[in-house]
Amino acid sequence: MQTKLITAVQAADGQYKIAPDELLQAAEYLHRGQLVVFPTETVYGIGALVDQPAALREIFTVKGRPQDNPLILHVDSYAMLQRYVQPLNAEEKLLVDNFMPGPVTFILRRNQQVNDIITAGLDTVGIRMPGNIIARNLITACGAGIAAPSANISGKPSPTESKAVIDDFWQKVACIIDGGDSAFGVESTILDLSRKPYHILRPGAVSAAQFNAVLQANGYAAEVVEQHDYYLPNLKAADVPKAPGMKYRHYAPEAEVKILRGSPAEMAKNLITLVSGKKATDATAKIAVFVSRDLYAALPGAVQKQIDFPYFFEDYACNLKQLPHEELVESGFSSLDKKAFQAANGLFQALRQADRDQAALILVEAVENMGIAQAYMNRLTKAETK
Repeated sequence: MQTKLITAVQAADGQYKIAPDELLQAAEYLHRGQLVVFPTETVYGIGALVDQPAALREIFTVKGRPQDNPLILHVDSYAMLQRYVQPLNAEEKLLVDNFMPGPVTFILRRNQQVNDIITAGLDTVGIRMPGNIIARNLITACGAGIAAPSANISGKPSPTESKAVIDDFWQKVACIIDGGDSAFGVESTILDLSRKPYHILRPGAVSAAQFNAVLQANGYAAEVVEQHDYYLPNLKAADVPKAPGMKYRHYAPEAEVKILRGSPAEMAKNLITLVSGKKATDATAKIAVFVSRDLYAALPGAVQKQIDFPYFFEDYACNLKQLPHEELVESGFSSLDKKAFQAANGLFQALRQADRDQAALILVEAVENMGIAQAYMNRLTKAETK
């Protein structure tokens, strides 16, 4: 299969945009029942139209994705969202109005317009309204929802740049839209609104505290609960997870991944031990680290020389202008810890770069906190070699 690459141009306002004729071309591929990879503010998605069953099945085939892992349905507006779900109650409507568009997926009660392929037969569907302009314009051009998981081979780190998408899907999909680097770098927060209390099934850039603040400000109880056991090990083999990322191992590169935990001094000590141990067993093994510059600076020079590929949190700054300022504020970005944001934004790129550099081991600094730091640790814990 020949893949059409559409490259967006960054405008003066910082937003990436594609020409109207290219947008219509991408929409036409989707209408023909073909797959299109497109950027969002979280990670890149690989999409098929909601009413194209063969294309929806093709997503699972191309990704190597288990059939019981549901897809997320992307919409461009509240009006389109209403086509696919049961009528919303007042609390659901409040949260949708306050957090969409943005890096959030809500689990809602579906209606019969949603194919069972998307929901894995569940009576709920994950709905997301992306903040990325290209993504929303593509959905609008199609006139229907686009079902799209992350655009990676299942189990590998999610893609936050077009290079990663091309590595995985060149000549496997009809079209790839290069829209620059993702603004957040981790997938959307998934909040289950189908039952109370409301549970976060996957952490992202928006936290339980932010959801609860909106509920309480409007006279409702704080009913959003952070969930820390994201693997849900009580799921049986035949059980269908309610949202992506709840049942299977994700985000893992070919390199062995080890997390550095504790105080800065403890992490530095652990890093030194792991580096020396790896080199003792295999002197030719290439070692990478994904850490803050402060942690790296605390290492003895002799240890730094043993690290083949140092990747730093600070080098992975996101392009904030991809999202409207008011949306960043509403999504809580202004309160995010800078270090945690940099770490989350760069994690998947660092893991993929370690594979390109043929590293045998990548040591990654933990960032213990709430908000996007929790999303970072969730992805990193799933990527760690056990």
